Amino acid sequence: MEIFISINLYSYIFLFSIVTCIFLIFLILRSRYDSFAILFFLVLLTLSVVMAIAHFFISNTESKEVFEFWNYWDLLALALIPPMQLSFALAFTGREETLRKSYNVFLFYTPALVMLFLLWNTDLLEINDFSQAIATPWGYYVKAGEYLNLFTLYHLSYYIPAYGLMLRFYQITKDNLKKRQALLIIIAISIPTIGGVFFQGILPGIFSQPAFPAAVPLVTITNLIIAYAVLKYSVTIFNPVLLASVVFKTIKEGVLGIGHSLDIEYLNQGAQRLLGFPTEDIMGAPLKIIFQDEVFYNKLKQQIVNWSPNQQFIEIGEAKIKTFIGNEIPVSLSASKIMANDKVLGYILVVSDITEVRKYASKLEVLTANLEKIVRDRTRVYIAERDKLFFILSGITDAVIAVDLERKIITFNKSAERMLGVTSSKVLGKPINEIIKIFSDDKELSATEYAPVRRDDFEGILFQKNGLKVICGQDELYTNIISGKPKEAWDINLGCILTFHDITEDKRLEKMKFGFVTMVAHQLRTPLTSIAGYLWVFMNKNSKELNDKQKLLLNRVVASTEELKILVERLLDVVNIRTGCLFLDIQPIDLILCTEGIVRDFIKKAKNKKISLSIDHPSQALPKVPGDMTRIGEAISNLLDNAIKHTSEDGKIKIYMERKDNYVITHIKDTGEGIPKEELPYLFTEFSKVSDSLLAESVQTGLGLYIAKSIIEMHGGKIWVESVLKKGSTFSFSLPIAQESK
Repeated sequence: MEIFISINLYSYIFLFSIVTCIFLIFLILRSRYDSFAILFFLVLLTLSVVMAIAHFFISNTESKEVFEFWNYWDLLALALIPPMQLSFALAFTGREETLRKSYNVFLFYTPALVMLFLLWNTDLLEINDFSQAIATPWGYYVKAGEYLNLFTLYHLSYYIPAYGLMLRFYQITKDNLKKRQALLIIIAISIPTIGGVFFQGILPGIFSQPAFPAAVPLVTITNLIIAYAVLKYSVTIFNPVLLASVVFKTIKEGVLGIGHSLDIEYLNQGAQRLLGFPTEDIMGAPLKIIFQDEVFYNKLKQQIVNWSPNQQFIEIGEAKIKTFIGNEIPVSLSASKIMANDKVLGYILVVSDITEVRKYASKLEVLTANLEKIVRDRTRVYIAERDKLFFILSGITDAVIAVDLERKIITFNKSAERMLGVTSSKVLGKPINEIIKIFSDDKELSATEYAPVRRDDFEGILFQKNGLKVICGQDELYTNIISGKPKEAWDINLGCILTFHDITEDKRLEKMKFGFVTMVAHQLRTPLTSIAGYLWVFMNKNSKELNDKQKLLLNRVVASTEELKILVERLLDVVNIRTGCLFLDIQPIDLILCTEGIVRDFIKKAKNKKISLSIDHPSQALPKVPGDMTRIGEAISNLLDNAIKHTSEDGKIKIYMERKDNYVITHIKDTGEGIPKEELPYLFTEFSKVSDSLLAESVQTGLGLYIAKSIIEMHGGKIWVESVLKKGSTFSFSLPIAQESK
């Protein structure tokens, strides 16, 4: 009766091990980890299940056939577990390429086959004859063979290197999560080694008892610890494919996956937006479908056919591609190989739209012919060589930085190294805010703003802003930044992925443009002042000798000189606004008195066009507003001048004001020709001009409304327009009320 109870007790241990290992297998598979190390761990779990089942039947049978059948399976598991344990350690520590080479596989697993042959077919290691087995409270005990120590040394020859690999990895890794994970696995690997010596050698030697079958519970404990380390600290099984898919969603460049036959097998959202083809029409179609120029396509095809085996990346150059609706778009092209096991699987073609860059170049050429060569040279889009995030990130020019849930850098591609001037070895594992500083309008952004971490299932863009200043060490540059996250980010300890698009060169060209405008304006100001002065002196000294026609001509010269002076001053105002050098002298001002003074200056100009210009005074006194009277007057003058120019003879211009909440709103209403609806969004941008037949004979600079808008916004207000064609326009702006007037 006691034997029967003991047998059941130890059988329950084996059953528990079976259930535990099966549960671990289910848990790991459900977690969907993409890792070579997980593959070997699943094999280890499976072998543990086999060994536990074998021990269960061996412990509860008196049948020779059942005993010998399950004993073979037990020996199979015992022989294969050591090389699988070493394979897991190699994959975990980043040496999985060692396992892909055939001679290493032969070296690792041939001893296992030899041991299996000796166990199954000889009595050198264990005497497997059922008739010689010894009955114990926990089942039947197999007698040791003459060379059983050889089998023990075989186990140690695998466990000791695995233990050494993990210990070395624990010493060199800088990431705290990886250290904890490695320490747990080191402890797990040591359990069967130490426990086996204790249960298989020390205890039987002290008590002169047969060895306790401790392999199953010991290996089960090992599996539990490793599974906990994998599931708790998943940083070592980071999925690069998942990271790459999010990067492709956040970048604006088009990416095409091309097969050996030059058929399109993949395209990202950037390529879909650029080409406009329905997915079903372009997937599997020949690459030639997007090229209008057959000569260029043949050249591209020849480059790919003659691609050197030692060359990973090629710069193809600029070309025009054809969209679904037949439009031609100028692009810049580059290509990279997709490699696996030293074989070319296909190609990645990166397509960058350079339409906007060309438009900007044309705009700059119109502004000044002297900068034509610089604009042409600087506005060409060039794509720097880019490092690969494995093979899927090949061809990306933007800097890509991935941070974990603690905002520590875990990915830093080659483009980031080039852009920020620092190598990945110096930044990995460090908080991102210790490496770079990001500023928006001279205000430093915190890492929580540009690298937000969300612990939910959100997938998409978390942060996006253009024109940010980035400082890394002594380097300063300007970038457009996009931060995004995948749905499974939390599971893989991924906080977010940031892409940096460098616009430093664009900023430099813009600074050069305004520098040139400043230089021209300052050079014109002095001679214009001299011309105006000389004209005034000449007309005053010779007024009696000049006839009416001469006076008329000279007055026109004076008027033209004044227009040129106004243009120069406006150009300088634009430069000061864009460079932040337009300063305000803020004082409480009476907006009605300020407006009345401006109106007096424009009465004569309005009468010359037979236009009625008036102010409707409010029924109640308006509070003062904080502002610079000179600059507010300049904004009103620009709006009035614009209204007079756009109003025909016998028209009316009315100015009226009102208080609304904590703002004073000024309206300037005219009965002019009105503004086309399609031009309203661009009305307040620099160098924007209204297409008005009334101004066919006059000079338009497109600066007055831009300056007025900038001045009002600098005062904390807003400006807007309402217009109906053939009926007129109403320009309005709001200014906040002074604190003491509220």
